[in-house]
Amino acid sequence: MDAGNSIHSNIHRYYGESNPATQENFKGSKNLGYLNSAQALADYAEILIHIKEKNNAVESPIIVIGGSYGGMLAYWFRLKYPHIALGALASSAPILYFDDIMRQNKITSAISQIFKEASNKCYETIKQSWSEIDAAASRDRGLTKLSNTFKTCSELRHSSELKNYLESLYMKAAQSGQPVVQRMCESIDETPNQGEDGTLNKIFAGVVAALSDDTKCYVNPSSSLAFKWQRCSEILMPKRHGRSETMFEAVPPNQMELMTKECQSLYSVTPRPHWLTTYYGGHNMKLILKSFGSNIIFSNGLKDPFRHGGVLEDISTTIHAVTIKDGGHCEDIFPNAGTDSQWLATVTRDEYKIIQKWITQYDTDRKSSSD
Repeated sequence: MDAGNSIHSNIHRYYGESNPATQENFKGSKNLGYLNSAQALADYAEILIHIKEKNNAVESPIIVIGGSYGGMLAYWFRLKYPHIALGALASSAPILYFDDIMRQNKITSAISQIFKEASNKCYETIKQSWSEIDAAASRDRGLTKLSNTFKTCSELRHSSELKNYLESLYMKAAQSGQPVVQRMCESIDETPNQGEDGTLNKIFAGVVAALSDDTKCYVNPSSSLAFKWQRCSEILMPKRHGRSETMFEAVPPNQMELMTKECQSLYSVTPRPHWLTTYYGGHNMKLILKSFGSNIIFSNGLKDPFRHGGVLEDISTTIHAVTIKDGGHCEDIFPNAGTDSQWLATVTRDEYKIIQKWITQYDTDRKSSSD
């Protein structure tokens, strides 16, 4: 990094140790009303202005960087606060994965294919498990027994709570790369299918294999509650997986009605499926950004299933798409231990050159305006 530059990392409100809402308080909107992306962006704006003033660097340019949800925040910050951020690097940001902008089963089909390539037997077990979870939940004290089987951090209130967790876990495993998926599938395949809950025991073995050895409980740890709220209140990613083409549960025609019922039960909040695209945009994005946007890099690894929700082509001379042939999720900013250092160096060098051009142009414009 060049001399004179500095890096600052900020934690999203409600996600850090200073979380104002305990698990008990995560049951309603009273303590959660300020947990949303817009408030988080406003936090970042206040913090960055304070840092610049404190360090006598009011005219110093800022580049915001983030990956996945953080990548979406970086992109949104550049849109909403162009007077604070000169540019943004949005790594693996699925900004098109909302409303009806893209065919929703593209991502789940890609994830399913990764699992199928690892083990067709594992793929079929996962595909079968959704109905078995519902069947187990419908039995006498079914949710209690499911909670025991999956060693949940607190007792399940709906079977959908477990299914949403598993969907998220499979997605994260596919993002992390083939070794994690392989480890999960080996555990699923090797666990005996015995008794009434044989399939569920196999699925739980896969859960354990995917996570660290020091994990004490699963499914609903307090650390996951913040995003569950956001999933209900604003970050609503539609599901349209078909039973024949993915390993995920088939989505019923009344999925929005069911999700509304669940979110009302958990948090007394009604999902807003069109809010993000109303507030940040998304439809006709190429046309809109070409008209007013600038200084954004969208980077995506082509082995990442979530690339289907990202920007894969340049939009203008200052809005760039960087694609990484063998890259995974956020691998340009959070490289794995096995990341190929040669292509990583090439990609980061290209990103650096683009950002340096923004800064050079900014310095030129600043000097000319002061003359």
